Amino acid sequence: MRLFKAEIWNLDLLAEAFERYRVLFGGKPDLKRSQVFLKNRIRFDESIIFVAVQEESQLLGFVQLYPLLSSIDVQRTWLVNDLYVDDAFREQGVGRALMEKAREFAEYTNAGALVLDTEFANHPARQLYQSLGYQPLDNRLLYALTL
Repeated sequence: MRLFKAEIWNLDLLAEAFERYRVLFGGKPDLKRSQVFLKNRIRFDESIIFVAVQEESQLLGFVQLYPLLSSIDVQRTWLVNDLYVDDAFREQGVGRALMEKAREFAEYTNAGALVLDTEFANHPARQLYQSLGYQPLDNRLLYALTL
């Protein structure tokens, strides 16, 4: 397994996995829209995406990070927005390797933290995050205004 930062040249392979991820979590299927979305994130440096591959043509999974800035801490925080491992490669350490790569990158960029949210019912993800040292934020509530 190789881990590396996604670039435009492997966009098609990444977009197929991203589309499966979106549909898995309730997104409406639209591969072209997924391709354009990812292309813009990469082209405009709006996110960092690490991919896990086996061979050049088999994508095992990916993790996508978005930068956040903290005015209080005057430093960057990375939001782990998306973590996906293809069904055929689950429970083989791919998700752990991607999350460790995210941590390595966050440390390299002198970030103050990595943050994420997940559904209460997503027990496998919660177990992974907790095993990697992630802790729930007792003094925070997540709010959203849907537009």
